[in-house]
Amino acid sequence: MNLFIIPYTIEHAKIIASWKYESPYDVYNFPSYEDMVKYNYPYVDPNVTNYHSITNENNELVAVCNLIEEDNQVFFGISVDPKYCGKGLSKELLPIIINYANNLYHKPLYLQVRIWNERAIKAYQNAGFIIKNKAILKTETVPALFYIMKRPS
Repeated sequence: MNLFIIPYTIEHAKIIASWKYESPYDVYNFPSYEDMVKYNYPYVDPNVTNYHSITNENNELVAVCNLIEEDNQVFFGISVDPKYCGKGLSKELLPIIINYANNLYHKPLYLQVRIWNERAIKAYQNAGFIIKNKAILKTETVPALFYIMKRPS
């Protein structure tokens, strides 16, 4: 699959609001687009510039990544269309995003992943991320235990 990083749009926010993951991954479901607007989610704010869309050769939205530059590192987050999850797409997707982030920021990347999400942890490790520590982090519903993973630039 050919993948392309393109500017994130409000149309992409409407698409990700429709993505529905099966349990236990349903904790990653987005609220409806209308609720994202109502509750001021950054995904629907046209002034937020840290989101980047990844499409395929058919211009279909495959994933959205979040890159937030900090003093000495860059926070990395990603949401993948559920129909592509667990199918090996990360082998193509993660290197493209990592290269893009390194070209933009020239700083190490870090991410937060729930400790039970073995599928994502394995994908991140294959892309060069290393588990550095654990943390209990606030989520939309309840605090949860996460690994903090880092990757050198």
